[in-house]
Amino acid sequence: MNHQFFRTLNNIEKNVLATLRTLYALSCLEEVVAFLRYGYLSIDNVAAIRKEVSRLYRELRPHALALIISFK
Repeated sequence: MNHQFFRTLNNIEKNVLATLRTLYALSCLEEVVAFLRYGYLSIDNVAAIRKEVSRLYRELRPHALALIISFK
C-alpha cells in the first residue's frame, strides 16, 4: 500500500473517519430506492437522510484536501 496514504490516515482525526463512514452508509441508503418502495424507509426518513448527508458534507469539507492527498 501507499505509505503516503497511511501517513495521512494517521494524521486524520478518528472522528473524521467515522463521519466519512457514516456518510458512505447514508449515501448507500439514499441510492437504494427499494428501501422506500418496500416500506423500510418512509418519505420522511429519506428526507432526513438527505439532510444528514448534506450536513456531513459540510462537516467534512475542511478535511477534504487531507482525504484526497491520502489517496495519492
